[in-house]
Amino acid sequence: MTLQTKYLLELSDILALRVECTYCKATVSLSMDRDIEVKKLRCCPNCSHPWTTHPQGPTIEVGVEELIRALKKMIPYTNNQAAFPIECSLTLEIKADALTGED
Repeated sequence: MTLQTKYLLELSDILALRVECTYCKATVSLSMDRDIEVKKLRCCPNCSHPWTTHPQGPTIEVGVEELIRALKKMIPYTNNQAAFPIECSLTLEIKADALTGED
């Protein structure tokens, strides 16, 4: 017999986008209720280490903007705030170690 535990997250449970600097560990939490200016995430506000762009490489700014836009667009449909709510449940399944912080 196999025992399996799943961790599910409803889209409406997403309150903010949290960004942590891999260099200095400073964090920024950006509320999903407000507009997020992705261009301001180009570098860490504490140590200026590059975040979404790198001087010698690609940028992920467009991807971050699309992710935020998609989440904001879907949330009203999943918590019955839209004019035409969907008739299914959309959840994200997350790894258990994401909850415990273990690798």
